[in-house]
Amino acid sequence: MSKRTDINKVLIIGSGPIIIGQACEFDYSGTQACKALRKLGYEIVLVNSNPATIMTDPEIADVTYIEPLNVHRLEQIIAKERPDALLPNLGGQSGLNLCSELAKYKNLTPYLTCWLDTVRDGKAELVNLNRLVRTYKGVTGMKAWGSEKAGSCIAATAEKGDMSVCVVLNGCDSQENMNAEAKKLLNLAFDTYEIYTPELPEDMVKETVVCGGEELSVKLAPEGLYPIVIPRGTYRMVECDFTAEEKLDAPVKNGEIAGEIRYTMGGEVILEGKIVACKEVKKMNFICGIKKLVYNLLSM
Repeated sequence: MSKRTDINKVLIIGSGPIIIGQACEFDYSGTQACKALRKLGYEIVLVNSNPATIMTDPEIADVTYIEPLNVHRLEQIIAKERPDALLPNLGGQSGLNLCSELAKYKNLTPYLTCWLDTVRDGKAELVNLNRLVRTYKGVTGMKAWGSEKAGSCIAATAEKGDMSVCVVLNGCDSQENMNAEAKKLLNLAFDTYEIYTPELPEDMVKETVVCGGEELSVKLAPEGLYPIVIPRGTYRMVECDFTAEEKLDAPVKNGEIAGEIRYTMGGEVILEGKIVACKEVKKMNFICGIKKLVYNLLSM
């Protein structure tokens, strides 16, 4: 991969004390990463709690912090140094666990631009997680990746009001163009479409007769309707029609289908739902019939 020109400073987290399952090879890998990235022209900020390592030698990094490896201290360092990227996987399990906590730590969002995902074949590969977050209001999540054949790729989601949008881009020739095109697509989606919440027609049947039931009627309600995306400004073109049974034979089940409701635009169906019974109505039996008869006689 070509060198990223939008990144100048990289933060590297060391492995801390050498313990079982986390040996000195992490010190070696971190040292080599510092040398390789400095050779590419990046400014390196190193954080490690163990001074007895090669990577903490003064000539390895541009700035070295011998500090406890915890989220609070990392936030202070990041706020001061403002690195453009973070390399999380050269500090063994300590570095990975800490970065996992940092990824959930919302206080860091204003500081970090992207995460330096991995180093492969001696080249740093970057995954941009926060640049679009910082420059586009409403971004709720994103994942960027890339390769020599695929180019720079991104999937991003954003929200404005009650509308959510997802865009996917492949084959961009640079990270800058990728972010710019993602912004254009998000703007296009929010400018071109809007959320339409289905409105019920005033004349929709809200109750129907029940034949042979313990109750004479049952209330009806629509089911399966939900907000949909339509071209902005076309909500007046939405038409609604429905069909409903004039009567239902007992027993009636709760949720039993009693009709259909359909929304169309320009003759095309854009949403369909069911009209269902709101409660169960049991079939009339002899004893219940006698009780109802006595009740009606006493009420006269």
